Formats: sequence, C-alpha cells, structure tokens
Amino acid sequence: NVDARIAAAQAKVLKLRESVVKHNTSATRGLVVHHDDMNASFVLETAIYELDGVEILNKSAKPGVELKKDFDILAGDMKPGDHKLVVSFRYLGTGLGTYPGLNGMHFLVKSTYTFPVFEGRLTKVSVIPYTRPEATIAPQQRFAVRYEHDILALGASTTETP
Repeated sequence: NVDARIAAAQAKVLKLRESVVKHNTSATRGLVVHHDDMNASFVLETAIYELDGVEILNKSAKPGVELKKDFDILAGDMKPGDHKLVVSFRYLGTGLGTYPGLNGMHFLVKSTYTFPVFEGRLTKVSVIPYTRPEATIAPQQRFAVRYEHDILALGASTTETP
C-alpha cells in the first residue's frame, strides 16, 4: 500500500530529524517571556504576541481577573536570522495608586521589536510592559514596552544574563 509506505517513510524521517537535533551541538533555540512591570494602577486583561507575522499567543483574562505578571510565550527551536515580534496589550485602570481617575478605563499598548537569533545559541527575549514615571506627560502616553535581549550558550540557565 502506497499510503502505508509514505507514512512509514515520514515517521522514519521524523525520528532521524529528532535524533539529529538531540545530538546536534549547533541547535538554535529561542525563548520569549513576558514580565509585566506595570504599577498597581493597571491590570493586564489581554496579551497578543505575533512572531514573523504569525500569532503565537492570544491570552485574555476573565472579567475582573488579571493575567499573571510572568509567563512564557515561546520556547523551542528557531531559525537563525532576524525575527520580528509584535505585541499588543490591553490594560484596565484600577483606580488604585498613582492614577485614581483612570478607574474602569481601557488602554491599548502596541510595540514592535526585531531581534537576531544566532546559530548554536539560546536567544532569550524578555518583553516588559511598564509605565514611564515622567510626571509631565499624560497618563495615556506613559505606557511603554522595553525588551531585554540575551544571547546564552545552549544549556545555560535562562534566568542568568551575561
């Protein structure tokens, strides 16, 4: 049967590929993590992540509940080269802290970041939404996203930075 032979050949190729990746010291890995650094005035309701034009995460909290402050977005093999990360966050003003007048208001934060992935290395990108502390700008303009980009040896702890 032709279908059975094709399926067997595909299984053999997959097994061989896994074997090569496990023993290949030049494997290339990527890790994208979310770390929310917003103050208590805002809670994260929705987080959307796209990598190279493909949505990789669309996470929403139930009404009245916020998403966790820290969570993994992506961990796995990545092709070497430049990659484009697009993020979109929706925050709800809590009325707590610095901005009591923003209670119940929604805010959308969008950002784009391009980063290189190097062959044989672990590339870690931390996405960190935060509020700028400048008192002279409007609260709606204080939302920002910063990125921390670390290149680590494979097998290194992902909590360390070089």
